[in-house]
Amino acid sequence: MEEYLPSFRLEFRDTYNEYRILDGRVQFRPQEGDWRTLDMDDIQMHFSLRTPVASWIRNTTDRIHHLPLAV
Repeated sequence: MEEYLPSFRLEFRDTYNEYRILDGRVQFRPQEGDWRTLDMDDIQMHFSLRTPVASWIRNTTDRIHHLPLAV
């Protein structure tokens, strides 16, 4: 059975960014790019700016048994 990976796609006019949580780490990739792990500064920026990504992280970590983020 495959492991469920929480994911989120933020779509723009001609492109999109994808986010996922893997092993407690938030990862990001642009439409035509590789996955990279967001560091705490990146994550904090999303929360400071109250982006849709921050909302998704908060909702996902609360919903999935209080999924902790790796630091």
